[in-house]
Amino acid sequence: MTLLLGARTEHELLFVDQLDECTDVLIATDDGTLGMKGFVPALMDDLNLGAYDRVAVCGPEGMMRAVLTKVEEKGIAHKTEFSLHRYMKCGVGVCGSCCIDPSGLRVCRDGPVFSGDLLMKSEFGHYMRDASGSKKNL
Repeated sequence: MTLLLGARTEHELLFVDQLDECTDVLIATDDGTLGMKGFVPALMDDLNLGAYDRVAVCGPEGMMRAVLTKVEEKGIAHKTEFSLHRYMKCGVGVCGSCCIDPSGLRVCRDGPVFSGDLLMKSEFGHYMRDASGSKKNL
């Protein structure tokens, strides 16, 4: 098991010592104060992604979209799980504010965790919906 962990600075990283005790931790910080200077998806470049049974991803949607692009290139999107965070008005699947186009999957009812192969041809990482239901570019 390997954990890729990222933050803007070293001070924003949480539980590094505890996580390091139970798994291999690779770190990226935007400013380079700890680990590699850069973003989490760049940490994937030196890993044999095909050797992993599952890849679980959570974080900002732009970063998750970059991870999806990398796993898609390696042909392992079906092995991935993405935890989505979307604006939800009703939370029971009626209002549609958390829908993922074009499939119509709802984060509140059908998720919040989705396989990468379901997200590849969606708006995931491109836009979200705001409180009014209007598309908002990421």
